[in-house]
Amino acid sequence: MIANSPIAPPAGAGNGIQNSVRNPAIDGIRGLFAALVFLAHFHVQFHQLTHNHGPLYFISAAIWCVTRAAVGIFFALSGFLFYSSLLKRPEPWGAFFVKRLRRLYPTFLFAFSIYLLFCLAIPSASKLPPTTEAKLVYIGANLLMLQGLLHPPMIVQSWTLTYTCVFYLALPLLVWVFRGLNLDRKHRLLSLAAVWLLALCSLSISGIMANGIGFITGMIAAEALPWLKNKTAIIGRRAEIFAGMLVMATCCMLYAGFSWHAQFLDVPMPAGLFSIYAVACRITVLSLTTIVVFVLALAGNGPTRRILSFGPLAALGSFSYSWYLMHGIALKLTGYVVDKALAGRHMEPALLFMPALVLSLLFAWAISFVTYHLVENRSWWTRRRIQEAATT
Repeated sequence: MIANSPIAPPAGAGNGIQNSVRNPAIDGIRGLFAALVFLAHFHVQFHQLTHNHGPLYFISAAIWCVTRAAVGIFFALSGFLFYSSLLKRPEPWGAFFVKRLRRLYPTFLFAFSIYLLFCLAIPSASKLPPTTEAKLVYIGANLLMLQGLLHPPMIVQSWTLTYTCVFYLALPLLVWVFRGLNLDRKHRLLSLAAVWLLALCSLSISGIMANGIGFITGMIAAEALPWLKNKTAIIGRRAEIFAGMLVMATCCMLYAGFSWHAQFLDVPMPAGLFSIYAVACRITVLSLTTIVVFVLALAGNGPTRRILSFGPLAALGSFSYSWYLMHGIALKLTGYVVDKALAGRHMEPALLFMPALVLSLLFAWAISFVTYHLVENRSWWTRRRIQEAATT
């Protein structure tokens, strides 16, 4: 039987950002990593079909390895956008946090309800604890956005929402401190670099900041953008070449580090992957790559921006939050179809790998697209925000 839930830690999470004036490069970044995260979860569920060898397995495993960086990219994008927004237009701490929850919650509640109904309808596949009291605590923790403390949460990839909510709580306070001290851009950048370095050093004590560093990286990119924009304009196309080489080197680093685990997903990751030196090296390279790509995508006008502004990527990015929450349902449906196709038939499983990929992509696009238009883009908060924007 093919597993119906991801075994490895999820690679990515959407942040539910939606701007009144959309930037296709920003949507393209979301769309690219939303697609890669989907492919990583597809690898987790269907890699057995390839017997763990051959070109299809290699490509699938390589994508799984690369998406180890996806969480940091999504967090960095949140850090970049919301930090820039609050610097330009400060908001009260409570108003900012409540507004972000109102943006996240309707779609999450819709997806959570579907998963909960699935667990109640099919007890053999349920993640709910056995006792009534434990069930209520588990459901309450999910609804309070404490998924990062659960193993596993109802929607596996939603563990990132816990980190996102902590970021929403902390960011207005940080901006308030910066504004209270009247720091200029240079001193804010130095302060953020110091916080980033402190977070990196803290990994030798606890790994909790391994994901939080992504938010700080995004804020550093926001502060460094004007200076780096001028530098990249001076060196021209060489900046794009350097970025391309850096991205390829980062992908090779991730594949070299995680390729073994991509094959043995049931086995705990080797301890060597989590040594302080290995983790510090990966995070440093990923942070540098993220900053360079963000600058070229958002301030440049070269190949990086054009690639990330590609129509289908930007379209997927526009509803990436619904995709992030709902694509697991598509994979479960596809898993059911594949199991039925293999049951009682003498068929080479590898022949179903590509049909399963196409079918799951179609399911994911349809389910996420419908969720976006029926729930995410129709919530009362979205309509209220559009009305407010129209009157200002």
